Amino acid sequence: MSGGTITSDALVVGGGLLGSAVAYELARRGLAVVLVDRADRGQASAAGAGILSPATSLWGSEDQARFGRLAGEHYGGLVPALEEDGGGPTGYATAPVMAVAEDEEGDSRLDQLLDQARALAIPLEEVSGPEASTLFPLLAKVGRAVVDRRGARVDGRLLTAALQRAAQGRGARVMEGGVDELCLSGPRVVGARAHSLRIDAGAVVLAAGAWLSALQAPLGPEPLVYPMRGQIAHLQWDEGPTASWAVVVAQSGYYLLPWPDGRVVVGATREAGSGLVPELTAGGMAETLAAGLRLAPDLHRARVREWRVGLRPASMDGRPILGAVPGLEGCYLATGHGAGGLLLGPYSARAVAETILSGDDSLIPPGYQARRFAG
Repeated sequence: MSGGTITSDALVVGGGLLGSAVAYELARRGLAVVLVDRADRGQASAAGAGILSPATSLWGSEDQARFGRLAGEHYGGLVPALEEDGGGPTGYATAPVMAVAEDEEGDSRLDQLLDQARALAIPLEEVSGPEASTLFPLLAKVGRAVVDRRGARVDGRLLTAALQRAAQGRGARVMEGGVDELCLSGPRVVGARAHSLRIDAGAVVLAAGAWLSALQAPLGPEPLVYPMRGQIAHLQWDEGPTASWAVVVAQSGYYLLPWPDGRVVVGATREAGSGLVPELTAGGMAETLAAGLRLAPDLHRARVREWRVGLRPASMDGRPILGAVPGLEGCYLATGHGAGGLLLGPYSARAVAETILSGDDSLIPPGYQARRFAG
């Protein structure tokens, strides 16, 4: 970045899914937006598998479950809007998502899913073990499963790139590089400094993911997020078509995500003590493959196509951190989604953008508000 000063309506720090989605939401509403992205290796958006099925996730409260449902529905309008704005492919496609139980605890979670779906009027279908095998032919024997016929999947790398292109098409400026520090005027954040360049902004959105700690000082002494490493295997199944297969989500947290080209994604570890180290480990690879082969033993014949590793931004209380930062006027957070960023991220971005534009933060559940960390 060269020296000088740039003036904008909004500065977004971090070009992963959350930051790119916030930049797009603000730019399409007419704001002059600058997006600064350091492109760190290990960004979660580039590594994660995009399973879009709110109905097969358990939520902490009714309003959080409603937020998840709205996040899934948000894709129905987002994908056409990105196409209209020249974003390009996203990898989005509808696909049934099937939750399976591997033990008694998992079986109990399936009952909870069904109860939650009924309370939210979300259609969730219970199927027998043989029916489950028709939806994913390599599936190990299971007693029962529940299926979200309205589920979908998305490619995190493609979606993030599409959001950035669409934001640029709406006038946003995307810059490569890191932000060294936030600029304050009293209790207000008025921009940031990136090497010799100063970027003035009416609103600053921190969406730096697992790397938020680099900008921690004005936010207080206690870190708000930590990196949770995920190691993911991409296998290649050459013995028949996979296009019609369902996504499989085990109640242990692992999943099988088939793609039309024969790729089956197996993931993912959830390593809380990894630090900012986006490296594969023998233990993580072994754990991932063991989980995948437990769910689908015949995958032992699949070719290993690729391994990916990402650092998810996990919050200290396990919930997203969205909206205005208490005590720092003009500063907003969009982070902390852990393993749920691809599902919740675009709608979270819309909620944060609405907060910036109108001051109305009612789209953000109280349990996700950044102000819960006040003091």
